[in-house]
Parts: sequence; structure tokens; C-alpha cells
Amino acid sequence: MNNASSHNAYYIERDITAWYENGSLWDRISGINGYDEFEGIFPGCWFSISRRINNPSPNAGLGNDKILILGCNSLYYIGSTQQMPIPIDIEKGVVGKITFNHIVCCPKGYFGNAHFTDPNATPPVKITGGYLGSYINQSIIGPPTTTGNIAGTVNEQLYAEFGGHLKSFMKILSSSIDETVQNSLKGIGGRLGAVDKKTITLVQSLIMSGCEVLGFDPGSSSFYDESCNHTQFPAFKFSKEAILSDVKENSYWLRSFVSYNKDNPPKPMCGSINFNGRYNEDISEKNHGIRPCFILA
Repeated sequence: MNNASSHNAYYIERDITAWYENGSLWDRISGINGYDEFEGIFPGCWFSISRRINNPSPNAGLGNDKILILGCNSLYYIGSTQQMPIPIDIEKGVVGKITFNHIVCCPKGYFGNAHFTDPNATPPVKITGGYLGSYINQSIIGPPTTTGNIAGTVNEQLYAEFGGHLKSFMKILSSSIDETVQNSLKGIGGRLGAVDKKTITLVQSLIMSGCEVLGFDPGSSSFYDESCNHTQFPAFKFSKEAILSDVKENSYWLRSFVSYNKDNPPKPMCGSINFNGRYNEDISEKNHGIRPCFILA
């Protein structure tokens, strides 16, 4: 049976670059021009693109030109492609609906490396704006765009490659942190500090949450970064190798805010993951991989 649910029940590691290059990938997603919906497309499939996508900053490491399919319609009914205002039910985590066929993707490796906060700021800037206001989201990932730029933000580079196939959608993201409260992670190394506000905003690509990668995130105090997308992507469910990515000697960021540490001044901490497991990192010091997810349709 060719539909999203049946295809998400399998993990098939297959190079489908030829379908991307001849354009049939889009017909297969939609189920048109003689193809069934998602014909031949499964979590674990991947394809090469025309150039490496990378953090344009100096010392960003090597970018990536291979795109991994995480799932078919895996963000269906999550978020919205509409502009504000839209119907919102915060209690149920619903902010409009994505109702078109799509694939959720991420790089097989990383789009280079980045600091979560601006490494050139003096003193290091705190994440007062949660994930939404962070340096990695504002300056490296960048706002949604309809202009391609191969030397620009990650979103601009993605749009230069995929054009209108790259879709924007509404998302709940953390937008404020109270560094004075005791969060709920005290028993497992948590300290003061927790996310206290959220914003519904338009996104195009974004760092993945612990829930999306691992299926749960015991090291997060950020309800707003976890609650809207609270299920593990199918590719990660089936394959530990997919979680570790093609660059196993490095770590990559998760967007889930954790706490502040006990230094003076205290430094905010976010989740990261590598082949040894999940970690909480001082985000003003570490330079980890950029591995965002995004929607193609």
C-alpha cells in the first residue's frame, strides 16, 4: 500500500538521487503523473543535492550535500502554512494544520558547525529569547525566505536549492527564559532557569528537539520546544545510525533549553547529542553541528 503511514513502517536506506535530478521525486510525493503517493520513498532514503550547505561563518567545518528523508507526512496536521491570524488551540498544541503531502528531511551529516550564542559577543550573550531569539536561529538558520543565496543563511541556501518545494509553517517555539526559577530537573543535574514563554511564528528549518530525535527528552525544561512536535521521526525510530548521522566524531545541537549552570555569571545550557548519548552543554562555549529539519513538497 502506497501511503504515508505504510511507508513510515519501514526503513529503507536507498540512494534516490536520480529521482531528485529528474524531478519525479515531487510526483512520487504527490502521487501524480502515473505514480502512487510516496512511491518508492521511505524513511532512510537519501539524495544528493547540487552543492554543500553550510554555516557561512569562518571555521564552520564541512557542510553537507546529502539529504536524509526522516518520514512521510510526519508533520501532517502540525503547524500551519497560513499567515497569522490562524485558529489556535494552545492546550492541544494545535496551531492550524499542514494538510498537503510532504517529506520531512534533514542533512545526513551536518550543515557545518555553530555556536548557539554569538561567539564574538563580549560578554557572551545570554539566551533571553529562548530558542526563537538565539543566535543560531536568528543568524545561522535565519528567517523564512523566498530568496535563494548560496552564501547566505541556511534557509537561503536551502531555498537556492529547492525553491518553492521548501515549505514554511507555523510553530510554537520558546521565546523567553526565567533564569531565577528552580526547574523540574533538579534530581538529574538541573539547576536554576526554565523557559517561561512561547511564541507562534513562521519557520522554514529549525534545529530538532530531543523528542524528534530520541522519542523523549529527559534533559529539557522547555515544554514549548517539545510539546508541539512530541514524537520521534520514523527514520530515527528504526536506525541508531540515522540518529548519529554521518559525522559520528562530533555532536549536534538540540533546540531544547535545559537550565543555567552554577558559574558566575551563569551560562545557559541546551541539549546536544553524539555517539555517547545526550548531553547538556554550555551554549556560549560549544561549537556543535547544525542539523535542522525542514519540509519538502
